[in-house]
Amino acid sequence: GNSSLGFNQKKYTFETRDGNGKSHSVSLLGMPAHSDWVLLAPYNDVSMLRDPLAFKLWRDMGHWGPRTVMCELTMDGDYQGIYILCEAIKRGKNRVDISEMKASDTNGRALTGGYLLRIDTFNDDDATFTSKVPGIGEGSMSSEVIWSCIYPKKKKLQPEQLDYIQRYVDTVEQVIQSDSFADPTKGYACYIDVPSFVDYFIHTELSLNADGYKRSAYFYKERQKKNGSGGKLVAGPVWDYNLAYGNCNFANANNPEAWCYEGASNNPTPAIWQRLLQDITFRRAVKTRYQELRQTVFSDQAINDFIDPPS
Repeated sequence: GNSSLGFNQKKYTFETRDGNGKSHSVSLLGMPAHSDWVLLAPYNDVSMLRDPLAFKLWRDMGHWGPRTVMCELTMDGDYQGIYILCEAIKRGKNRVDISEMKASDTNGRALTGGYLLRIDTFNDDDATFTSKVPGIGEGSMSSEVIWSCIYPKKKKLQPEQLDYIQRYVDTVEQVIQSDSFADPTKGYACYIDVPSFVDYFIHTELSLNADGYKRSAYFYKERQKKNGSGGKLVAGPVWDYNLAYGNCNFANANNPEAWCYEGASNNPTPAIWQRLLQDITFRRAVKTRYQELRQTVFSDQAINDFIDPPS
């Protein structure tokens, strides 16, 4: 947690290892086995529900999202308080289920995936590239949008692989900004998984997430199939909703009439979302999907039953 490092309650990531110190997958509190885990600290969310709710809604929409279990943490004999044990966003059969990339996957179909990407803060350990399309927002902030490839990791990522995924993202963003962006045969639908972008938009706007689209924004790209299909850019999984649902007084996040995709006064918002909403077909898909969800997983009863389960 970059902004939460100064909190009295810290967030932790940890890896389960065997007796020899090597990574070892285990099941924790009933969740599928893996070696990478997160202990989320709900320090600035007194409800302690915002992240679990956001992740559950995403899963109920038909996507993989981190599973969570509430727990109490004691470290070195000291009680640390209530935490949210959570699956980390990692590649894997029970996580983001994309193809494993090998060092030899530098050409042909093998080069097309899988990749796990993120728009967020970054450090020297991340393989990054800058969007060719400026972000949108208010004030004097930089308009640069920085992408990170977090799988494969920088130390294993081959130059050909980084070049490929950067060129693919460049194509996606530039096509979306082009005059023919809405063309069904050569526009954005050829490069992105549209239903996932529709769902990600609805999920972000429903939560009025101050960090929406511009921080902790994940995407992945699976390997293209032998018949040439698939391999498009997919939006998600979702992450970091402790400032959502009205728990913030900046970036328009305390204004229920605001739209996250229009940008705000903090980090630049990728322009792809504003442009997608200019396509009548995308808007209709959003409306249809939202109306469906309001009858099921987004119904008042479904959400209230999660927050305050019936006895």
